[in-house]
Amino acid sequence: MSLANLEEKVEFIFNELVRNKAALSELESCNILVKLKNDRAYDLDIIDGFGNSDFLKICDVSRFFLKRKLVRKFAKFCDQLQLSRVF
Repeated sequence: MSLANLEEKVEFIFNELVRNKAALSELESCNILVKLKNDRAYDLDIIDGFGNSDFLKICDVSRFFLKRKLVRKFAKFCDQLQLSRVF
């Protein structure tokens, strides 16, 4: 299996989280499921780490701060996987 288009898949997940106002407490590779469609196509699903673990839950009421938080988490995630930041 090749992980072609991985950056596009990560960008799609990022955009869906922002669009659905979903906060992540952690973004780790062990919390992402690779779902095979066939031998060339796949989807990524986040299976754990949802929620807001901040003491002041401003991300729950402000899309601006939610997006900033997600950008930080996805930037760290992309750096760990050596992906370019596409969001």
